[in-house]
Amino acid sequence: MVGWWKNNREVRLLAHLLLPLCLHWTAEEMTHSVLVDVTTNALCPAQSTCPQAIYLNGLQQTTVGIFKMAVLPVLGQLSDDHGRKPFLLFTVSTSIFPFTLIVINKSKGFVYAYYVLRTINLIFTQGSIYCITAAYIADVVDDNTKAASFSWMMGLFSTSHVLGNALARFLPGAYIFLACHYRKKKQVLFA
Repeated sequence: MVGWWKNNREVRLLAHLLLPLCLHWTAEEMTHSVLVDVTTNALCPAQSTCPQAIYLNGLQQTTVGIFKMAVLPVLGQLSDDHGRKPFLLFTVSTSIFPFTLIVINKSKGFVYAYYVLRTINLIFTQGSIYCITAAYIADVVDDNTKAASFSWMMGLFSTSHVLGNALARFLPGAYIFLACHYRKKKQVLFA
């Protein structure tokens, strides 16, 4: 059973990168289903739907999409100049702060502050983590094993999404943001 680990040098070479990213992607995915309930309860109490939450979410996605076009090339260039690891650590660790607000308090003011911090966070992280990770893999791995290494990265990305959805279904909603907050905190310390 351990034979695959000995034969896959590219996986052993990238374990320090792929395991924390797997934790990050799982924690990110866990919050999606619960976040709708949290924002609806905070912005429109005693209602099953919330137009404010829908509007804020649309505004957030539009803002992130526009600013991401300018930030992604800059982050790529900076990671070329100053190294991939510091920028991976920066982009992954900034996602701790918005969820910390939700852990502290789920009131209307904290949800608005969450949306502001999360929008800024998504501008820097959405897409850039994948790009910088792929560039890091391209730098570290031999040409013969790049395809296998990229396959491992995307396989773990897909597995993290499935695992995050499954965990979100079984964990109580009150513990998801708390679990994601501590998981991401440990992940930054692990990196």
